[in-house]
Amino acid sequence: MNSCYQPSKAAASGKNIRKWIIPLAGIALLAVFITNLLYDVEFDDQDVTTKGLGIFLWSKPIITTASAEDARAPLFANGVQSVDPTFIRQGALCDCNFLATVASFINQPSGRRKLVDMIKTETDGGYTVTFPGAVVEPVKIAALSPVELSLYAHARNKDGTTAGLWLPVLEKAYGAYRIAHQDLGAHAWRCLKHGVFEARWTSTPMYPGLGASFGSKDNLAASLLTGHPVTEFATADFELGEFGLGKRYATSRQVISWFRRAKMLDTFLNEQHGSLLDVSAGKAIATATTEQSTNCEKVGLRNRHAYSVTGYDCVKKQIYLYDPYGNTDYDSNTGAVVKRSGHFILTLQEFNKYFSHLNVERTNPKVSLASI
Repeated sequence: MNSCYQPSKAAASGKNIRKWIIPLAGIALLAVFITNLLYDVEFDDQDVTTKGLGIFLWSKPIITTASAEDARAPLFANGVQSVDPTFIRQGALCDCNFLATVASFINQPSGRRKLVDMIKTETDGGYTVTFPGAVVEPVKIAALSPVELSLYAHARNKDGTTAGLWLPVLEKAYGAYRIAHQDLGAHAWRCLKHGVFEARWTSTPMYPGLGASFGSKDNLAASLLTGHPVTEFATADFELGEFGLGKRYATSRQVISWFRRAKMLDTFLNEQHGSLLDVSAGKAIATATTEQSTNCEKVGLRNRHAYSVTGYDCVKKQIYLYDPYGNTDYDSNTGAVVKRSGHFILTLQEFNKYFSHLNVERTNPKVSLASI
């Protein structure tokens, strides 16, 4: 009598599922990799939403032309008066966090004087930049090329004329610093990224200033400028969400908000208020960031963007912000953003609706950056 084993339908189904696990996991990992590759943008020409397949620069060198005025500009057009947060205009680089930090740093007269002292012109036309909080040697960079002048940020007076080359020089020096201080993982990632998009298997970008975009996800710029670490505060929108479901992670405060939301919202506002008192007194710098596809878009604010905190009214609990692009203004009367000077004011309640994080310098840290 012949007999053979006949697997059950459940066993056969389980075998089929296991057969697809590895391919599906591979597809998921590939999707995550591609998403991260497209998300980690160094400058505008790598933005797939606007450039499409033009993000691949294998045989297309960057060709741009700087204005004659910028090419002839001195380092500071009018001494320390040339250094003003309202003069900052973001260029093609995706380094808004760095520019927002600089704007906050030079919001006080003491910061402006420090910045002027940071940059020295060399006899060969290059520059030496000494970051006050850095524990390494000063950064030496070559003179700005026409392409760099076209790509990098600029400082513009209120009449639109140049306020000098101090901002693109500072941006290039910060980029050079970031390039020289990549860890092994960053070297590998950027080598792969540059290989895919530019056919250059190196972790060094095409121009030093592009390295400033490496700091779009951290607060190293603030530490380099002040010598102090930064405390990051999540907003109610980021941590609690509108319905008690925050973004990216779960916290105990999120769970408490399910039952006592009003009290938890007050906790966030009081925490931020306390952290901003040093900003109000001109003793600390701060920046604020937005997430992608959040409430900020509803009123016209940019997502995945950093704004400078230029002041705080501790009585009215209003936070003053500046857009590094220099053309955003929030109108509290209409609840919408209009294009004006780049300055706008939000109450802390509004701030917690539209922003994801508040980053504040710790002026009295237990351990300073310089002592590490």
